[in-house]
Amino acid sequence: MRSSRRRAAPRHRSGSAWCRLVPALETLRRVWVQNYTLTEGQVGWRADDGIPPAAQFVSSPYDCDANHAHYARKETVTWVTWVGYKVHLTETCEDDAPCLITHVATSAGPIVDAAATPVIHDALECHDLLPAAHLVDTGSLDAALLVASAERYGVDLVGPTRPDSHWQARANAGFAAQDFRVDFDAQEATCPAWLRWPHQHQLDARH
Repeated sequence: MRSSRRRAAPRHRSGSAWCRLVPALETLRRVWVQNYTLTEGQVGWRADDGIPPAAQFVSSPYDCDANHAHYARKETVTWVTWVGYKVHLTETCEDDAPCLITHVATSAGPIVDAAATPVIHDALECHDLLPAAHLVDTGSLDAALLVASAERYGVDLVGPTRPDSHWQARANAGFAAQDFRVDFDAQEATCPAWLRWPHQHQLDARH
């Protein structure tokens, strides 16, 4: 007479390693690790300071590279948030010619826009499409890029720079950066009391 008892499925020590090779299970493992903790046998949510940064956090199990991102909309003083990517479009803006898109680039959502600027210039240079002047918004430039774009690519990067975020400027107290005048040609800086800083101290255009 045959026994009706089922034999237990064999368990292999390599089972855990094999599971890690299954993409869906590895994604599930990452989601669990990033969101939950196990403390004395109790499962709980991770505290805010225990969650990975947005560029590493799995925001969607359907696309692990689609990260949470946000930016401030100045005209309404609100935050725009999404899970996904950024697209960077470059187009011509000649007065006597039609506007043509010359380059399209995508980047991860949390990556700052300025990181894409040299990548775009590299791509345009490869196709001999570098402009004499490149008009961008505030997020796509900084002091280092203003210098590097001119020296490396011969491109005049044009756009509104970031406002002074130091406490003096925010509190409207003390002396802010805008209160000083810098003459790079003469290598001199003039303070609000109209005292000139001696030219022996070299001025760095990037700062």
